[in-house]
Amino acid sequence: VSELARAAGATLEFEAVDSGHGSFETDFLDGFTNSYQGVVSVAARLTWPGAAREAVLLSSHFDTWSSSPGASDDAVHVATTVGVLRALAAGPVRGVSVLAFFSGAEESNWVA
Repeated sequence: VSELARAAGATLEFEAVDSGHGSFETDFLDGFTNSYQGVVSVAARLTWPGAAREAVLLSSHFDTWSSSPGASDDAVHVATTVGVLRALAAGPVRGVSVLAFFSGAEESNWVA
């Protein structure tokens, strides 16, 4: 994807976002306390010269429940997000940037 972006005059940047560890309470589903540790997410920005400050957000998550094979939760959407980035990078110049967020903790209820 990076090579396609470069060939089209676009820039693709990545950043790892470390949410660290902590806990929080929520009133969702009659309330509970959620604890998390070692959560890392990845953010990518695809931009073209002259693109407006506004951006389109694509989001998916690569975590899954510990007893799940994870094939559909959420590998399908990660692959789709990467595919959309690839298609956009190979296409014409866009007037806005594209942000892709790959969450490392969607299953932990809003940690990432």
